[in-house]
Parts: sequence; structure tokens; C-alpha cells
Amino acid sequence: MRHLFRGIINKSPIEQENKTIEPLQFGQYYSNWSPYKPYEFDPSDMDLRQTTHVYYSFIGIDEKTCKVYLMDKFSDTEFTNKKLRKKHRPQGLIMEFNTLRGKVRENKHSPNEIEPDKSNHSNSLEINQKSKNFKFIMSIGGWSHAKSFHKLAQSKECLNTFVASCVDMVLANGFDGIDIDWEYPRNKKEYQAYVTIFKRLRVAFDNLEKQIFGMNYKTDNRWFYLSTAIPCDIDILKELHLKEIEPLVDGFNLMAYDLSGEWSQKTAYQSNLYSYDCDNEDISDIDSVVSFLLKRQKLESKKIILGIPLYGRSFTDVIVEDRINAIGANFTGVDNWFDKNSPGVWPTKEIYKLKGYRFYHDKDAVASYLYNHHKKHLIVFDDYECIKAKGEYINQKNLGGGFFWEANGDIIVKGHSTLSFALSDDHSLYFDKTDLKSIWQTQSMKDYYNNKVELFQDLTLNTQSQKIAQMLNH
Repeated sequence: MRHLFRGIINKSPIEQENKTIEPLQFGQYYSNWSPYKPYEFDPSDMDLRQTTHVYYSFIGIDEKTCKVYLMDKFSDTEFTNKKLRKKHRPQGLIMEFNTLRGKVRENKHSPNEIEPDKSNHSNSLEINQKSKNFKFIMSIGGWSHAKSFHKLAQSKECLNTFVASCVDMVLANGFDGIDIDWEYPRNKKEYQAYVTIFKRLRVAFDNLEKQIFGMNYKTDNRWFYLSTAIPCDIDILKELHLKEIEPLVDGFNLMAYDLSGEWSQKTAYQSNLYSYDCDNEDISDIDSVVSFLLKRQKLESKKIILGIPLYGRSFTDVIVEDRINAIGANFTGVDNWFDKNSPGVWPTKEIYKLKGYRFYHDKDAVASYLYNHHKKHLIVFDDYECIKAKGEYINQKNLGGGFFWEANGDIIVKGHSTLSFALSDDHSLYFDKTDLKSIWQTQSMKDYYNNKVELFQDLTLNTQSQKIAQMLNH
């Protein structure tokens, strides 16, 4: 697998020979458990030079109050990154991302013109200015907290409280928008609540922008970002009223992974781009789902953001008689060798460290796996060539870009992300952040925050908002 590292160090991932191509979105989900063992992956470890959107995962919903809340207050608001100089250690992951993004500087010529902050340094080198100017999005929900959404469909009061608390959370923590990860609405009432959430959030964001920019407000220039994570499952997608949601959101983040796992009848690829021959009838592929979204749902292609897993899924007691094809075989379960809290999940960077495994790449399906005959252990995952092929696919289908779930699985070599490089390796994609702006980098937002934002009743939000105010005025 030497091809993984070819040309990485000597070539800038944002350099493109042809810059007439429309810039695309490249997002990365960063989980608030990433600093903990066994991951130990901090925001400063990320290669953000191509990243246009960082999705901070996850924000929870309190089922009693219907308000959103920070689920891990230590990592969210108190964790300090010891890899940064002591003087430049923000309190909490949320503030570290705010610092990485940069902030507004006084500019007499234009109240909204951005001048990046140059004060933050790591212990070894200055943070690359090209890392700045990304959208910092809070992602609400996730698979483990899916049931929290169901209450929103039960009353208008609950949904209204939810939306108001979302705006407070955005303002108090310096977020640029919201990503809704509801897995999944399950009946007509919840399908309608799903749509209503986006209607209410879009109205709330538009009203907030009017307050921030006043006479300079422009209806055709949205600052606050709104997206939703959608499953790679046609049966679920056809019930979600996506066409009704489309004008309200900026992106549909297609979770194009978890096509197989411990729930599968037989071993299968978990993120294959195309279909493949297999005895297992319960298989799916990404291309069929993308085609459904484009042809049947008639969604705008540029709003579809293709998800790429930076992890693999494992199967145990996989018996392969011919030692050739481990796909479609029987298995008994999954391992918990890497993370006991996530059985069967292996970050891509850990997969590349394994020894004694045979590597196989399926060019037709666009999928790969490692198999150890002695351990009878199989891991299906996306290698460099898979990610490169998906970059080409994004270009062919005219999609809006791609995103990684999740950042802590990346392979970082001397500060360079090998896997984001793979996504744009064919030079058909490029992620230009020159014109990408965060509302938190505008003078208008600074003025609004200083003059109009009142103290929050919630103690945590109040403390966070004071950190944001200090950052804006430093």
C-alpha cells in the first residue's frame, strides 16, 4: 500500500493547475470524544487547508426541556490542548476551533472585510493561514441520540423551544450553522416535524442575519449554514420530503457508509460505490442511492455532499476456504480490539498499521478489505484508491463535494492529510477557500455581539458567550 504516501509531502493539496473549475465543499466531522483514548486526536492535529466545513459532533437534545445542550461539558468547554503553547491554549474544543478559524480585525474601508488573526501558534510551527476561513457547524443528534428527536414531533411548543435553543447555542459558541442528524423520522407526524425543523431554523437564521447586518442585509447572501445528514437507504429517503426541504438547506450530507456491519447476514463491503456479485442478497451500493436522489427525488446535484468513511468495519470468525474472496462469507460477530465502546469499528489510520493481513481492492465495486487467514479476521474499508475514485465520482456526477466521517481516522504525515489529498488527487476537484467567509469574521457580527447579545440564562452558555466576546475583542 505504498501508493498511499506518494507525492504527499512535496505537493500542496490546494494547488490546482486549472482554477476555472467551481470550488467544492470539503467537510470533516470532528467528534467531541476524539481527544480521549484510544483516539487522542485534537483539533490542531487536523489538516484544515482544504477543509471548508467542520461539523462538530454531537450536540444533544434534552428530552425533558426540548433544548439542545453540550453533551460532554469537559471536552466541549474545558479541555485544553497541550500540543499548543500554554499561552495559546483555548478552553474547550469549541473555543479551539473558533481560534483556528480566525477572527475579524478592524478595517476602516469595509465593515465586513476579513483579516485573519495571526496570533495563534502551535508548539512547533505557526498555524497555516490557509487553515482558516472554514464554516464551524454544530451537528445535532447522531445515531446514539436518535430518540431525542421524536419528542419534537409531539408538540409545537417543544419544537419552538428547540429552535430557540438552537439559535442560543449558535450565538453562545461561535457556530456558523446547524447540521441536523436525525436517524431517522419513522412516521407521518415525524416526517412533517423533520420538514418543520428546517423551516423554523431558516426563518430564525434569516431574522438573526437581519439584526446583525441591518441595512447591509442581503436576501441572496446566506451566512448561517443549514444542512442535514441523510442515510444511504432508499426506503428511508423516499419518506423524508427532501424536495420540500431542498430550498431551506445548503447541503444534504449523504452518509454513504455503514452498508454492512454486525447486523449483516454475511460479510459485505460497507461503503462500496457500485454493486457487485455476491451470494448475500442484503447488499446495497452508493451509486444507486445517488441516482435515486438525482433522478427520482430530482435534488440539485450541488447540494449533495458525498460522505466518505475514515474507518472500516470488522468481522470475526470469517472462514474463507480458497483464501481469495472474503466477501459474502459467514461470520459470527465483530471485534472490540481497538475501541470497546465502538465494536467492529477501526479508524483508517489504525488499519494501515496492521500486519499479517492480505490486502484486496475491488476495482469494480470500488471497495477494499484486509483479511488475516490465521485470525479469521476481516476489515472492509476505503483505502487511498477508493477515496480517489470517489473524488472522480463527485466530479462526474457534478456533486457539491465530499465529507469525512470522522477526522480522527485520517492519516496525517508531517501535517499533511493523505486521505483528503486522495480525494482531489485527479485534479478534477479543488477546494478553494479564498471567498469562504464566516459571519464571525465580520465587523457586523462583532458590533452586534458587543451591543445586542444579552447574558444567557444557562450558565454554560453564558460562560461560553463571554469567551466568544473576549475572542472577538482581543
